[in-house]
Amino acid sequence: MKALLKRPIKEVIEDHPIFKALADNDPDKVIEHLLKYRELLTDHIKKEDEVLYPWIERQMASDQIEAMHRAFLEEESRRGPETSSKYENLIEELENKLFTREEVQS
Repeated sequence: MKALLKRPIKEVIEDHPIFKALADNDPDKVIEHLLKYRELLTDHIKKEDEVLYPWIERQMASDQIEAMHRAFLEEESRRGPETSSKYENLIEELENKLFTREEVQS
């Protein structure tokens, strides 16, 4: 079983530099990759807000938008509140390990 896992794990580490930084125990590189990821997500959210959502509002009827919203809420409910908590706790744990409070707030 270990041999079966070795190759995929190696590929993940090679394909995702943050995992290599974690494996190498290089906090400076981990921080660098996390900051780049934050920038990527910020840009992604901006595009959703400025492009995707206005497009949806122009192209879909309000009942379609409401149905889509209900479907998202149902899926979120199905997954349970622990899903969000799990990732919020992970982020907080990483922040505590890698950053000072001043760096987190900036």
